[in-house]
Amino acid sequence: MKKTRTVLFVLLAACWLPAASSCHSRQGAGGGEIVLVPAERIAGLRRQLQQHLAELRARTCPRRALLDPPLPGDVGPEMTALVDDTNRGGCADALARHAEQLAQGMPEHFPRTGTAPQSAYRPPAWLGDLERTCQPVLDRLQRVARCRQGCSPFRPGLAKEPDPRGLVRLARLVAHLAWAREAVGNDTGALRLLLPALRSFQDLARGGTSLLLTVVSIKAQQTLLPPLGAVLDRPLSRPRLEEAARKLALLLDGHVHPATYLPAEYLALELNMFLPMLGPGEPQPAGGAPAVPLPAFPAGDLPEGVSSAQAAALAILAAEGLREELVRSCRLERPPARCLEGLRRIEKRLSGQPPSRWEMLGRLALSTDKQRALLEQVLEMLQGVLAPAYSKYLEDDHRLLEALAALRLQAELRAGLAGGGACPAREGDLPGPLQALARDPWSGERLRLQPAAGGLLAGGAAPGAESPGPLFISCQRP
Repeated sequence: MKKTRTVLFVLLAACWLPAASSCHSRQGAGGGEIVLVPAERIAGLRRQLQQHLAELRARTCPRRALLDPPLPGDVGPEMTALVDDTNRGGCADALARHAEQLAQGMPEHFPRTGTAPQSAYRPPAWLGDLERTCQPVLDRLQRVARCRQGCSPFRPGLAKEPDPRGLVRLARLVAHLAWAREAVGNDTGALRLLLPALRSFQDLARGGTSLLLTVVSIKAQQTLLPPLGAVLDRPLSRPRLEEAARKLALLLDGHVHPATYLPAEYLALELNMFLPMLGPGEPQPAGGAPAVPLPAFPAGDLPEGVSSAQAAALAILAAEGLREELVRSCRLERPPARCLEGLRRIEKRLSGQPPSRWEMLGRLALSTDKQRALLEQVLEMLQGVLAPAYSKYLEDDHRLLEALAALRLQAELRAGLAGGGACPAREGDLPGPLQALARDPWSGERLRLQPAAGGLLAGGAAPGAESPGPLFISCQRP
C-alpha cells in the first residue's frame, strides 16, 4: 500500500462543499477550524490505541521448538540480533557486496515443476568466503529455531521496523548453501540449514507484524522451498525422511495465520503514522521510526480549516473501521481461505468510483444529521484510499502453505514405502494414516491428487485467476 499522506488527506476537501456549514467550526486566532471529530472522541482513540499497544506487548506466541534441545524464553533477543547482523557489520557488508550474485544462479526446481533441474548447481567461487563471514548469523538461525516462544520483536509499537534487505539476502545465501550441499549429496547438511531457516523466517512475522515484514517472511520461505524440494526428492533414508516429515509438520502447525497479520497492518499504520499526528505529546512514532521511512506530510496539503490532529483522527477512524471488518471476516479458527474471501469482498466494495460531489450533496440534503452524514462520507472516501489491496500477498501465502503440505505428504509417503509397496495410483490408494494429510491447509479441502510418472500431482483450490500448476509429489523409494 502506498501510504502517501498527500493523496490521503486531499480527500478531506469534502469540507469545501457548499454544505460545509454542516462541519462544526471552532473560531480561533487563525480563523475557523473544522471539527468533525470532537476532542472527547480523539481522547477515546488515544485510549483505544494505547490498549492495542498493551495487548501487543503482552502477547505470547507459544509454538513447538523445531530443534532440540529447546531454549527457554522468546525468540526476541535472538531475532533482534539476527536482524542487526544482517543490517550492519561484517556479514551485512558481505551480503550487500554480493547482493546481485545472490539473486541469480540457482536452479529452477521443485516444488512446482516435478522435473530435475536443467543443469547441476555449481557453487560460485565467492560462496565459501561468504559462508565463513556469515557463519555466526547462520548459527543464530539455529538458535531461533530452538526457542520455545516465537513472537517477533518487531510488532507495531514495540521496536523499530527493520530494513528488510539484509533478511532477503540472508534467505538467498541459505538457499545457495543448500543447493551446494545438495549438489554433492550432503542431504543432511542441506536439511540442517533449510528447516531452521524456514522456522526463523516464519517467526519474523509471528504475533502481528506489519505487512512489510509478513511479505518478507513469505518471500524468504518461498526462496528456500526449491532446494528443500530437491533434497526431499533424493534417495534419503527412512529415518531422515521421518525426521523431515516431523519438522515439516511443526512448520505447518506454526504457520502464521492471516488473521494475525492482516489486521496488524492497519494497526501499524495507525500507531506509526497517524497517532504521532494527534498532538505533540504522542510517540514519534510508537516503537521507533521504521527503517523504511514514511513520507512527510506538508501541512499545506490539508484543506483550509482542517488541523493535523483532525486529519489524523479521521484517518484512524477509517483505518479502525477496516481493521474491525477484517477481524470479523478473518478468524484464527477458520481456514485462511476465508480471510481471502473476506478481503476480496472489502476490496470489491471499495474499488468503485468514489461518490461525485452531486451524490455527496444529495446525501447531505436528505440527512437529518448533517455533521454525521458528512463524517460518514469522509470516512468512506478515506477507506477507499486505504482499501486493503492485499490479495496477491495472500495468494503467495497460499502457495507457500500448499507447498509445505505437499512436501510433508511426500516425505511421509516415501518413508512409508521404505518397507515395500507401490506409489498410489489414485487418491483412495493412500495408506490410511496419510489420508488426513491429503488436505490443503489453506482451504481445509482435500488435495486433488492425480497419478503421474513416478509420483502424484497435487493441487488445492486455486488461489487466484493465475494459479500455478499442481505440485509434484515423488513416490520413489528411499
